[in-house]
Amino acid sequence: MLEIYPKIGEQKGYICPVCKCQLSQPQRVMFKLSAVLADIECTCCEEEYYQTLPFEFSQQPKLSFLKKYGKVKYEPVEETRALSLLQTIQHEPDVSLEIIQMKSATRALLLNCLFEEEVEVLSKLISSTHYLSGHENLALVVLIKEELAYLVPEDTPEIWKVRSEAASSKPLNEWISSELPRFEKLYLPSLDDKAKTYDISWERFFKVRPFRSAVPEGPAIVTFFCHPSQFWHSNKWEKLLFQLSVKWHIQPFLKPYFEKRQLRKFWKLADKLGRLRPTEFFVIGFGKARASSLFQDERVEEEKTGIYQNWIQLLAKTSITIGVFGNKLPAKILSSHCLELYAEEAEKPLPKTSDLGGNYTVKEVYDNVEKILREGACR
Repeated sequence: MLEIYPKIGEQKGYICPVCKCQLSQPQRVMFKLSAVLADIECTCCEEEYYQTLPFEFSQQPKLSFLKKYGKVKYEPVEETRALSLLQTIQHEPDVSLEIIQMKSATRALLLNCLFEEEVEVLSKLISSTHYLSGHENLALVVLIKEELAYLVPEDTPEIWKVRSEAASSKPLNEWISSELPRFEKLYLPSLDDKAKTYDISWERFFKVRPFRSAVPEGPAIVTFFCHPSQFWHSNKWEKLLFQLSVKWHIQPFLKPYFEKRQLRKFWKLADKLGRLRPTEFFVIGFGKARASSLFQDERVEEEKTGIYQNWIQLLAKTSITIGVFGNKLPAKILSSHCLELYAEEAEKPLPKTSDLGGNYTVKEVYDNVEKILREGACR
């Protein structure tokens, strides 16, 4: 019989949303695209409820809510999250599951990477590496979207790739439930997402060597990245308009405007840099607006299998990467130099020009890039 560790009933913070009794052992564990849940009937009040499991990083909030209504007693601030999660569970699309097995095992650490973007997936994989160094009797099983499976090291014992819009599809929980009986023990720990990276070999994850040389003798490569929902704002009014569009839920209507404005600023910057020294310019990421012929346009409208690998191959040859990255692309690891233009979510490599943050002018960015191209300074 399969045993799940850590023992769910022994974990602190897992309590009935109605009577606040300590968590009973679940009747079953459910694997969903949006969450991993324990299906529980309270032994005290006999209420049936769901409890999110420690499948995510330790700082992620735990949540327990009634199965019928999503009600979270004593925690009204979580009502919206519970209802949203309940609706997602009830209307979850079917998927297919491809299993790549390098080595069979009866004891495994199941690492769920379905909920994260690229940078977060990478952080989880690194954390699992550190965790398994102290648990050598466990084999790593990675549950991940097909689009990001390329990040998983090739020597991983098992990779479970989830694919949407496939011919042979069914609920994710059915796929995983059919695989679990071959394991004796399954570990679902909370992992530390601040694991040290100084001893990590990035080639295990990216399959390419990060670019670490100074600016090459030939043409330098400068790559601009377009995030699907965050943009470079070069003045406080533009940033304010973006914030209001989010608040008033009209961002989809104004997105083409911000996308074109950002491409225009990229063009101005590239035009000035091209006069400084021979340079090849690429634009990657997401978007529909047409880019200038000055760029080699490698963007896509939406995520698809293989696109991240193509971008990573380019970044590994890039002298400077510029853009708003968020959690979409680990450009700071791959390219020789990286300028993140969104101060709220990143280190601040450039001086701020207003209290709103992230409002860097083309001249400010140019001055920083010019110094790198002229001096070949290391990060």
